Amino acid sequence: MSKAIRCCVNNLRQFQYGATLQELADAGGDVKLERCLSFCIGCRQQRQASIDGKLVCGADQDEFEQILKGD
Repeated sequence: MSKAIRCCVNNLRQFQYGATLQELADAGGDVKLERCLSFCIGCRQQRQASIDGKLVCGADQDEFEQILKGD
C-alpha cells in the first residue's frame, strides 16, 4: 500500500523537489499538491510534507528525498 504524500505548493516552489514527487507519482504513489498544509512558518524554513497525515521535514534535499521515498 502506498503512502499518502501531501505537499504544499509554496514549499515545493521554494525548495524545488518536484522531480522526486514526479518520480513517486510515476511509480504509482499517492502524491498530491495542496494549496496549504497550515504549517506556514516551518514551510518557509525547510522542506516539509505530510505523509499519511504526519508532518515530516528534512534538513537538506538528500535527507528529505530519503524520507519521501521511505529509504
